[in-house]
Amino acid sequence: MPITSTTYNSPIAICYLGQIDDEKNVCHLYEDYLLVIHKGKKNSFRRETLQGVNVKHKKLLFPLISGGIIGTFFLITAFNFSINIWISLTFSCLGFISLYFGWYGTSTFSITTSVKEYDFFLHQISKPVIAFSQFINEYIITNNNDGIFFYLPFSPEEWKNATNTNEIKIYKKTYLYNYQQIKTNNIISYLKIDISKINNPILIDTEHGSLTLAPYLLFPINKTAVEWINI
Repeated sequence: MPITSTTYNSPIAICYLGQIDDEKNVCHLYEDYLLVIHKGKKNSFRRETLQGVNVKHKKLLFPLISGGIIGTFFLITAFNFSINIWISLTFSCLGFISLYFGWYGTSTFSITTSVKEYDFFLHQISKPVIAFSQFINEYIITNNNDGIFFYLPFSPEEWKNATNTNEIKIYKKTYLYNYQQIKTNNIISYLKIDISKINNPILIDTEHGSLTLAPYLLFPINKTAVEWINI
C-alpha cells in the first residue's frame, strides 16, 4: 500500500504527469520507491510491492451507476406526475449527464501492487507517461535488482577532456542508449552509466513518431556513476 511520508535521496528518474515543471503532478522514481505526487499529494510505493504500472482509459463506475439510477428514476416520476415534472426532468437530465461522463471515463496512471490497484486521474495521456510506465515495468519490476545501466557514446578525446573534472557536462537534451543500441550501431567508445548512482535524474520520453522508450539527460553526470568503455 502507499505510504505518505518517508525519507528520500536523489531520484534516479522523473516524469511529469501533465505540464512540464508542474511539481504538483509528477513522478519521482527512487532506487527503492516510486513517489507519485498527484494534485500536490504525495504517495510512495515500495519497489518490492510493485506488480505493474500502466496508463489506461477507465469508465467511472460511481457516476455511471448512480447517474443511470437517478436519471431513470426521475424520468419515470416525470411521466407519472408523482413529483413536479420540471424538477423531475431537471434531475433526470443531471442523472443522464452523470451517466454519460461515467461511460466516457477518464485517463488514469494506474499502479498495481500486491495489495490493490491505485488510480491517479490524468487530463490526458502523454507519450512520456506511457514511456515512464514502460521504463518501470521493464527496468524496475522485472529487473530483479541486477542494476540499471544506460549508455552514452563518448570518444577518447571527450574522456580526456573530462579527466580533471568531477562530472560529465551535459549542454543540451542528450538521449541515452540501451546496450542493444550500442551494439547495433557498432559504438566502441562510450560511457556505461549506473542509474542508481547518478546525482541528477534522467528523464523519460519516447522516440519521435513512436512509443519506443527514449531516456535522456538535461543535467551533468557525476563521474562516480560512470565507467568509460573503449573497445
